[in-house]
Amino acid sequence: MKNVFKFLGIITFIAVIAFSMAACGDDDSSAGGGGSSGAGSGGTFTLTGIPSEYNGMYAGTPGNFLSEGVLQGFQSISKAGDYTYPRISNGSVSIPMWIFSNSTDPSSAKRYTGNDTATGYAGFIVDFFSDSNGDKTIGSSFFDSVTFSNGNAARSWNDAFWR
Repeated sequence: MKNVFKFLGIITFIAVIAFSMAACGDDDSSAGGGGSSGAGSGGTFTLTGIPSEYNGMYAGTPGNFLSEGVLQGFQSISKAGDYTYPRISNGSVSIPMWIFSNSTDPSSAKRYTGNDTATGYAGFIVDFFSDSNGDKTIGSSFFDSVTFSNGNAARSWNDAFWR
Protein backbone atom coordinates (compact mmCIF):
# COMPACT_ATOMS: atom_id res chain seq x y z
CA MET A 1 0.00 0.00 0.00
CA LYS A 2 2.93 2.36 0.75
CA ASN A 3 4.22 1.83 -2.77
CA VAL A 4 0.85 2.80 -4.29
CA PHE A 5 0.79 6.11 -2.34
CA LYS A 6 4.42 6.74 -3.25
CA PHE A 7 3.63 6.09 -6.92
CA LEU A 8 0.57 8.41 -6.83
CA GLY A 9 2.68 11.11 -5.15
CA ILE A 10 5.31 10.92 -7.89
CA ILE A 11 2.63 11.09 -10.62
CA THR A 12 1.02 14.11 -8.90
CA PHE A 13 4.41 15.85 -8.61
CA ILE A 14 5.15 15.29 -12.32
CA ALA A 15 1.69 16.57 -13.28
CA VAL A 16 2.18 19.76 -11.24
CA ILE A 17 5.53 20.44 -12.93
CA ALA A 18 4.10 19.75 -16.40
CA PHE A 19 1.12 22.08 -15.87
CA SER A 20 3.40 24.78 -14.43
CA MET A 21 5.65 24.64 -17.48
CA ALA A 22 2.68 24.74 -19.85
CA ALA A 23 1.26 27.81 -18.10
CA CYS A 24 4.51 29.76 -18.52
CA GLY A 25 4.38 29.91 -22.32
CA ASP A 26 7.26 31.25 -24.35
CA ASP A 27 6.12 34.71 -25.43
CA ASP A 28 9.21 36.84 -25.93
CA SER A 29 7.54 39.69 -27.77
CA SER A 30 8.56 42.19 -25.12
CA ALA A 31 12.09 43.22 -24.35
CA GLY A 32 11.68 42.33 -20.68
CA GLY A 33 10.95 38.68 -21.33
CA GLY A 34 14.28 37.54 -19.99
CA GLY A 35 16.71 38.74 -22.61
CA SER A 36 14.74 39.30 -25.78
CA SER A 37 16.74 40.29 -28.81
CA GLY A 38 16.22 42.83 -31.56
CA ALA A 39 15.22 40.12 -34.03
CA GLY A 40 11.65 40.00 -35.17
CA SER A 41 9.17 42.60 -36.29
CA GLY A 42 10.01 46.17 -35.58
CA GLY A 43 12.07 48.99 -36.97
CA THR A 44 15.70 49.96 -36.87
CA PHE A 45 17.74 53.13 -36.92
CA THR A 46 20.67 52.75 -39.30
CA LEU A 47 23.69 55.02 -39.03
CA THR A 48 26.17 54.95 -41.93
CA GLY A 49 29.47 56.64 -42.67
CA ILE A 50 30.82 56.04 -39.16
CA PRO A 51 34.62 56.58 -39.03
CA SER A 52 36.65 53.35 -39.09
CA GLU A 53 38.02 53.87 -35.56
CA TYR A 54 34.51 53.04 -34.27
CA ASN A 55 34.38 49.63 -36.00
CA GLY A 56 34.07 46.92 -33.34
CA MET A 57 32.49 49.36 -30.90
CA TYR A 58 28.76 49.43 -30.02
CA ALA A 59 25.93 51.96 -30.45
CA GLY A 60 22.51 52.73 -29.00
CA THR A 61 20.04 55.56 -28.53
CA PRO A 62 18.82 56.92 -25.18
CA GLY A 63 15.17 57.80 -24.64
CA ASN A 64 13.21 60.13 -26.87
CA PHE A 65 9.69 60.97 -25.71
CA LEU A 66 6.90 60.26 -28.20
CA SER A 67 3.14 60.40 -27.70
CA GLU A 68 2.91 56.61 -27.17
CA GLY A 69 5.94 56.29 -24.88
CA VAL A 70 9.72 56.44 -24.74
CA LEU A 71 11.66 55.45 -27.87
CA GLN A 72 15.05 53.78 -27.34
CA GLY A 73 17.50 51.85 -29.48
CA PHE A 74 19.35 48.72 -28.28
CA GLN A 75 19.85 45.07 -29.19
CA SER A 76 18.24 43.44 -26.15
CA ILE A 77 17.24 44.02 -22.54
CA SER A 78 16.98 41.68 -19.54
CA LYS A 79 14.18 41.58 -16.98
CA ALA A 80 16.52 43.47 -14.66
CA GLY A 81 16.87 46.27 -17.22
CA ASP A 82 20.41 45.44 -18.42
CA TYR A 83 20.89 46.52 -22.03
CA THR A 84 23.08 45.10 -24.79
CA TYR A 85 23.89 47.12 -27.89
CA PRO A 86 24.65 46.21 -31.53
CA ARG A 87 28.20 46.25 -32.90
CA ILE A 88 29.43 48.78 -35.44
CA SER A 89 30.86 47.06 -38.52
CA ASN A 90 32.23 48.48 -41.78
CA GLY A 91 31.27 52.02 -40.76
CA SER A 92 27.60 51.18 -40.17
CA VAL A 93 25.26 50.03 -37.43
CA SER A 94 21.58 49.04 -37.44
CA ILE A 95 20.02 49.60 -34.04
CA PRO A 96 16.71 47.83 -33.22
CA MET A 97 14.20 50.40 -31.96
CA TRP A 98 11.86 49.82 -28.99
CA ILE A 99 8.99 51.79 -27.48
CA PHE A 100 8.42 51.73 -23.71
CA SER A 101 4.90 52.44 -22.49
CA ASN A 102 6.37 52.79 -18.96
CA SER A 103 9.95 54.05 -18.99
CA THR A 104 10.79 52.37 -15.67
CA ASP A 105 9.51 48.88 -16.56
CA PRO A 106 11.61 46.76 -18.99
CA SER A 107 8.65 44.44 -19.59
CA SER A 108 6.71 47.34 -21.16
CA ALA A 109 9.10 47.51 -24.15
CA LYS A 110 7.80 46.47 -27.56
CA ARG A 111 9.48 46.71 -30.96
CA TYR A 112 8.76 50.10 -32.53
CA THR A 113 6.81 50.31 -35.81
CA GLY A 114 5.58 53.90 -35.70
CA ASN A 115 5.72 56.98 -37.91
CA ASP A 116 7.11 59.77 -35.75
CA THR A 117 9.80 62.41 -35.70
CA ALA A 118 12.10 62.03 -32.69
CA THR A 119 13.73 65.18 -31.41
CA GLY A 120 14.51 64.99 -27.67
CA TYR A 121 15.86 67.77 -25.45
CA ALA A 122 19.21 67.81 -27.30
CA GLY A 123 18.01 66.36 -30.59
CA PHE A 124 18.17 62.67 -31.45
CA ILE A 125 21.27 61.17 -29.82
CA VAL A 126 23.32 58.11 -30.76
CA ASP A 127 25.77 57.01 -28.06
CA PHE A 128 28.88 54.93 -28.77
CA PHE A 129 30.28 52.38 -26.31
CA SER A 130 33.46 50.34 -26.05
CA ASP A 131 31.52 47.44 -24.52
CA SER A 132 28.26 45.72 -25.54
CA ASN A 133 26.44 46.56 -22.29
CA GLY A 134 26.99 50.31 -22.55
CA ASP A 135 29.07 50.79 -19.40
CA LYS A 136 31.83 52.73 -21.16
CA THR A 137 30.57 55.61 -23.32
CA ILE A 138 33.22 56.83 -25.76
CA GLY A 139 31.23 59.45 -27.68
CA SER A 140 27.91 60.60 -29.08
CA SER A 141 26.39 61.99 -32.28
CA PHE A 142 23.55 64.51 -32.18
CA PHE A 143 20.93 65.05 -34.89
CA ASP A 144 18.32 67.84 -34.90
CA SER A 145 15.64 65.24 -35.54
CA VAL A 146 15.11 61.81 -37.07
CA THR A 147 11.91 60.86 -38.89
CA PHE A 148 10.77 57.24 -38.68
CA SER A 149 8.54 55.51 -41.22
CA ASN A 150 7.11 52.12 -40.20
CA GLY A 151 9.65 52.12 -37.37
CA ASN A 152 12.68 52.64 -39.64
CA ALA A 153 15.03 55.56 -40.14
CA ALA A 154 18.54 56.09 -41.52
CA ARG A 155 21.07 58.90 -41.22
CA SER A 156 24.69 59.45 -42.12
CA TRP A 157 27.43 60.30 -39.64
CA ASN A 158 27.94 63.51 -41.64
CA ASP A 159 24.32 64.58 -40.95
CA ALA A 160 25.06 64.99 -37.23
CA PHE A 161 25.26 68.59 -36.02
CA TRP A 162 27.73 67.57 -33.30
CA ARG A 163 29.85 64.49 -32.73
